[in-house]
Amino acid sequence: MNPRLAERWKPPAADQAEVPTYVDLLRGLERAHRQMHETVSSELDREEIADVNAVQALLLYHMGEDPLTAAEIKTSGRYLGSNVTYNLRKLIDAGRLTETRPRDGKGPPRFSPTPSGQAVREIVGRLFDRQAEALKPVCSMTDADVRQSTAALAKLERYWTDQVRFRL
Repeated sequence: MNPRLAERWKPPAADQAEVPTYVDLLRGLERAHRQMHETVSSELDREEIADVNAVQALLLYHMGEDPLTAAEIKTSGRYLGSNVTYNLRKLIDAGRLTETRPRDGKGPPRFSPTPSGQAVREIVGRLFDRQAEALKPVCSMTDADVRQSTAALAKLERYWTDQVRFRL
């Protein structure tokens, strides 16, 4: 392991840590989300994939293999943006998704990955596997830390959902 990299990820000593504010937390979440997209984009560049952006690659990754409607993709949390139809259309144009319409013409179309779309899913999956394996040696983040972080994020999501739902 590169000692400079390990030092960069070292958490501050307990006596040096200042208490973060809510706004610091929000900024950190935004930066982390943006950086996660950058790592996916960088991986696509390394794999010489130019017809799919990070958002679209993550959409393919989270879709899985089952045919889904645009509404199912959004309501199941597989895509969190506001322009799912745009990205689905781009993935169809790139040959990464197929669109199947119901035979009777009623109901929404279903989308499923093509073999090249599945290849993008696999690339993103391998990236995430490598990153998960590197958490402990690179930044001393244990499985317990991941579980604790996930639980904290779930609490924040619930809080924000309630803020919107109940107009708090």
